[in-house]
Amino acid sequence: MNLNGKRRRRYHKNDYSSESEENDQINNIAAPNPSELQDSIFHPEYKLELEKEKIFDLKSKKGHYTYYTTKIFSKGIYYFEVEIISTNYDMLTYIKNKSGNNPIKKQYYEERIKNINKYMPTVRIGIIKNGNDYEIPIGSLKNSYSYRSSDGYLLKEGSYIRGNPSFKNGDIIGCLIHLKPPKPKFLLGIDNEEMNLDDKCYMMFYLNGQELEQKIEDIKEGDYHFGVTLYNFAEAKAIFDSSEMKYLKNITNSFEINPII
Repeated sequence: MNLNGKRRRRYHKNDYSSESEENDQINNIAAPNPSELQDSIFHPEYKLELEKEKIFDLKSKKGHYTYYTTKIFSKGIYYFEVEIISTNYDMLTYIKNKSGNNPIKKQYYEERIKNINKYMPTVRIGIIKNGNDYEIPIGSLKNSYSYRSSDGYLLKEGSYIRGNPSFKNGDIIGCLIHLKPPKPKFLLGIDNEEMNLDDKCYMMFYLNGQELEQKIEDIKEGDYHFGVTLYNFAEAKAIFDSSEMKYLKNITNSFEINPII
């Protein structure tokens, strides 16, 4: 995919979690109306068109780049894998070179050098509800959920869940998504033994074939894109081709996986 096309980026917050950030919940931020989103958000370079390809080499430059499937999923059990190609870009040298001799710039970038961990490349893997803002990193807004490489955190609508390990170059992350179709409103609150109203949507993750302890539960029902967010020159490979998934056979022993195509 060519990344030379220009578009206006509106989100440049670093991809680092601190204790103060964990207290800054953004669950109450409503997803924007699709009609209000600018056309530039739906940039063709960041669409994963599964009808044309099943394996995608994903790259980023400075800032966040979110790739998402154009195909929408609302019910079923799905699985895809993401191979981590690079999260070790030399951001320290990059920032030093940007500072130059301008004293104002130098002071600006010296602060970033002191906090270099905030600017290291990261990868997020997860799902985004249809109509969300695709420029915001997955997991930061309402109706988006992800697993992040730098610290192993699961991000659920802007809140953080600890407990899973971080992941690095060469690791393969499996993402299992269990989506239930929206229930008719008249059934909600009705005691019906034949319908399990507690059978909710969730996501599980696997690190090199091993199931991880923490998962994202109580995902809202709806229509979702599968996606990957890259930050500051990170690289990854998204694999939706079942014949190329390294650990799919391990997963099918426990789950009946729906074909993505």
